[in-house]
Amino acid sequence: MTESHCHTIWRLEGSNARAEGAIEADVDLLRPHEGVAVRRVGGAALPARWSCLKFLQTEWPSASTGAAARCDAFIRGRGLMAAYPPDAEFPFQVAVLRRWIETAPPASDAIGLETIVSVNTPLLDARPALEMANRWPQGDVLQLPWADGAGRAEAQPPGDAPAPIGAKARLLAGRNPIACTAADGPGCWLVRPAGSAISFVEMLHPTDFEQTTIDVSGADGPVLRHRFFARPLEKGVILRCRWRVVRVSRSNDAAAAAALWTAFAAESPFLGAY
Repeated sequence: MTESHCHTIWRLEGSNARAEGAIEADVDLLRPHEGVAVRRVGGAALPARWSCLKFLQTEWPSASTGAAARCDAFIRGRGLMAAYPPDAEFPFQVAVLRRWIETAPPASDAIGLETIVSVNTPLLDARPALEMANRWPQGDVLQLPWADGAGRAEAQPPGDAPAPIGAKARLLAGRNPIACTAADGPGCWLVRPAGSAISFVEMLHPTDFEQTTIDVSGADGPVLRHRFFARPLEKGVILRCRWRVVRVSRSNDAAAAAALWTAFAAESPFLGAY
């Protein structure tokens, strides 16, 4: 994917940011647990039944209780960066980068939003576990499989070539909530809102996929919740995770999802300042 020709940009006013262009959206940087509220896509307002839609909600103890009292925010290129200092509830510095990206063929009509979260701490040994979630309108959630049909014991080690992914998505239904790990398939899901001609691909980089819980029975619609950084963090080390949501056409959504995940999985690690 590329951000060089993306037709959506961020505007920053204090602690509030607004996206303008192909997608119009708002985010309150002091309430990262509320995520990005999308208002319009391609100039068209979202249906009223999509009012529950919240992208890329980022949750840690102080953020989830509304106690993220301050952050340092700036725009660099197509990215919006917000850095949160450690506090008594969560003694880690958290940096959240949100950037709009467009895709190359075969999913050239797609546009998406990527979130990269970084954490570090001055403590000698601590666990910075945090969660991220997407709340979707009513519809189906499907998971893409590994191409060989086999599971994976754990996340992909950094530097390894990504395992091949299949394009025959599996509908998630029945037991609820549904727990997913690499043993069940790659971190790549299709969300198909009811009565729409578009779908969304939600994907995690394979080096970051630890555990996802999916609730498909909510009154408003499905919720996908991802857990990161369960392992201990040493002083001076920076941990990062990458997470994307991409809009695609419904007509070829499974093939597009497989291509998008394969390209994402092969990308080099993010080496920004945070």
